[in-house]
Amino acid sequence: MAATLWRSMRRSTITLAAAIALLVAPAAAIAAPDDPPPPSGLMPPDAPQPPPGTPGGKAQAGKVLTADQGTWEDGVTLTNDWRRCSESECESTGKKGSTYLLTAQDVGRRIKLRVRGERAGLLGGSRTVDSPLTAAVAAAPVAPANTTPPVITGAAQDGQILTASQGEWTGTSPIAYSYDWLRCTAACTPTGVTGPSYPLTATDVGNQMTVVVTAVNEAGSATASATSPVVAALPPAAPTTAPPAAAPPSESPPSGSPPSGSPEKPARPALRRLSPFPVVVISGRAAAGGAVITRLAARRAPRGATVTVRCTGRDCPVSQARRKFRRSRMRLRAFEVELRAGTVITVLIRKGGLLGKYTRIRIRRKAPPARVDRCLEPGSERPVACPAR
Repeated sequence: MAATLWRSMRRSTITLAAAIALLVAPAAAIAAPDDPPPPSGLMPPDAPQPPPGTPGGKAQAGKVLTADQGTWEDGVTLTNDWRRCSESECESTGKKGSTYLLTAQDVGRRIKLRVRGERAGLLGGSRTVDSPLTAAVAAAPVAPANTTPPVITGAAQDGQILTASQGEWTGTSPIAYSYDWLRCTAACTPTGVTGPSYPLTATDVGNQMTVVVTAVNEAGSATASATSPVVAALPPAAPTTAPPAAAPPSESPPSGSPPSGSPEKPARPALRRLSPFPVVVISGRAAAGGAVITRLAARRAPRGATVTVRCTGRDCPVSQARRKFRRSRMRLRAFEVELRAGTVITVLIRKGGLLGKYTRIRIRRKAPPARVDRCLEPGSERPVACPAR
């Protein structure tokens, strides 16, 4: 009987060994080529489908990467290990969470996520899978800083145009610049002009003009400013006086005697206006950032007169146009467009040695354009007060 019991136990041992061998064979077949063979009898989880993806987020110091662990079978416990890689090797950062904050230590390196999947149980096992590498980590952006302040150029006088430079700045590119013009006495008030150029008007006389330049990039913003001299008024127009009456004839001095006095210089004769004197007409409607010009025309101009239209501002269709009047009126269609606040249109009408027409129109935000009408002396670009008729 003892012999029979021994033979029965031996058969049971052989059967159990065969069963274990059948379980081990599939586990070896599904192991990934990169994984070491599992210990005899353990079954690692299947490889994730899809596998882990590249960590999400911008590869830049100060930014956060987000883990993509891939899709694993049910019942598998996952552990993250964020790794920092050079061209030749990788090292663990010690971070295990689902997100990773990039630091200066990561700059120039590439980051990947190592995911370990583990199945518990008597015959459980584990598998390790790496994500693709990120791009090389860039340094954190640097906010703008001004190294050379802006400069205002141009004469500080009614009717002239001031122009501001942006100055010199450091910081991570790209950097965007904007301008704000302020009218300052004891305090400063915004003018609404936001471009690099500012056309001076009678409202500015007696004030200083300050431009504030703002530089912006992804890291932040900074400002710098410049201030003009006090704005002067237009010089008064030269007085127009009649020539002095002729003196009565007198006896000639004796021969050889010196003249009794030097002759007076005759006064400059008054200039005549263009006749008929032109009229500049503008109409349109206000827009959110400026105005839409629906009509710009010159009327009652003498035939043969020349009209010159100049435009300063970012929305100008052309910077300058010049034509001759063939009839007494002319439509300036090229400038019938939408224009931003701060755009300036100047219309000059001349002919021969006559006083011409000067009109300056400045587009404003949510308000009718500011307008100046004056006369223009022959050969001069500077407007003067029109003499009384």
